[in-house]
Amino acid sequence: MPRIVGVDTVVHNLLLNSPFKISHKVLKQKQDRLFVRIWSEDGRYGIGEAAPLPFFTGETTPVIREIIDHLLGPAMIGQEALDVRAVMADLEERIPGNSSIKAAVEMALWDLAGKCRQLPSAPVGVRLSRLSQWLCLGLGRPGRWQRKQRRQ
Repeated sequence: MPRIVGVDTVVHNLLLNSPFKISHKVLKQKQDRLFVRIWSEDGRYGIGEAAPLPFFTGETTPVIREIIDHLLGPAMIGQEALDVRAVMADLEERIPGNSSIKAAVEMALWDLAGKCRQLPSAPVGVRLSRLSQWLCLGLGRPGRWQRKQRRQ
């Protein structure tokens, strides 16, 4: 099994197509997204994304980046890239909670595992007869969101 040899992060401030309303506030124009890339020794990499919502999860973009770059990233070096559950269990022991951070790392690990096995990321770790897609619509009238989704 290939081992993890590198972890890096980059932050992009992305423009939203329209305001996104959730229970605590309305996100209007731009939103930080942190992308994490995990490299294996065979040159492949997986990518994951964190969408920091400090008022919701308590995690900010600089904190997420700092924790991945200086704590979790170095801890993953040398671990088996395809043993996602073991890597995530190790990270949970090192830093409990921090859902946005761990979601980004886990996404990148599953993406990498899929690439190493030449499979789509989703079915690598989940055995379901039918995969479902989750979409966060925010708050608003259901009919409005359904019409909007049909147009996209």
